[in-house]
Amino acid sequence: MDNFQKIISIILSKEDKPHSLYHYSNQAGLMGILKSKKIWATNILYFNDSMEFKYASQLIRREFRQIFSSNDKNKNAFYDLIDRSNILKEYEVYVSSFSREKDLLSQWRAYCPKNDGYSIGFKFDELSKYSTQLSQSILLPCVYNQKDKKNIIDNLKQFVLSELINILELNKNSKSQIEDKLESLSNTYTKMFLLVVSVLKDDSFSEEKEWRIIYFKSKKEDSTLINFRAGTSTIIPYVELELKTKFRFFPLSEIIIGPNQYKQLARESLKIYLNSLNLKCKITSSRVPYRVI
Repeated sequence: MDNFQKIISIILSKEDKPHSLYHYSNQAGLMGILKSKKIWATNILYFNDSMEFKYASQLIRREFRQIFSSNDKNKNAFYDLIDRSNILKEYEVYVSSFSREKDLLSQWRAYCPKNDGYSIGFKFDELSKYSTQLSQSILLPCVYNQKDKKNIIDNLKQFVLSELINILELNKNSKSQIEDKLESLSNTYTKMFLLVVSVLKDDSFSEEKEWRIIYFKSKKEDSTLINFRAGTSTIIPYVELELKTKFRFFPLSEIIIGPNQYKQLARESLKIYLNSLNLKCKITSSRVPYRVI
């Protein structure tokens, strides 16, 4: 098992496999997902919580500084590695968010306007298969626990430190050979860093029990794959992830109608819409006593 897979295994080991994962949306989002069989993944730098990426990045850098503080040679080599990596120079990270919780008050408040919320359930096994079919993508749970985060970062540190030391000890190699090895390590470190920062979240968000499809897009790929939508203060880039192929069915499992003063009417109209698309799934209403006015 390589170090990249080892970190993925550690992340996955902290969560048992759910039956379904849920994506919270409004009516327009629900209709778009059901009709297109696609889901949007937003550039992680434009998430609602703009501090997420910064939080995880600072956490990792702080941990790395500690191991290099007593060894200037390794410290300088590490910062040279960081300069080479120039995180996000080669890749963009796009994320589509899901929750293990299908009926969570904080999610209704955050993502669904009054009388306009839906929690869309997807079968976990199928969703996982779809995500692995996409190049450079993976479905992973977010990590909130401090001990778990430290374990993941420790593995990243051990990998980088051991590789750096091996490279620096290769005095018999030419300068160009060392440069090539540093460049290769930089590429590997960049991918591992981006994977880790995409799942580390502050523990204050733990009730969300979030899972993410993380899509790494090389900046060398066709830029026409990127779409744009209007945000509150900026234009937001996103990509569309296909959730249906000619070999697999759309992995819909359940739809929960959010707090709504017209519950029965919302249920009936949803049934009609699903029938028009030849889709079937369980339909329920939120049990959250959240008054919508």
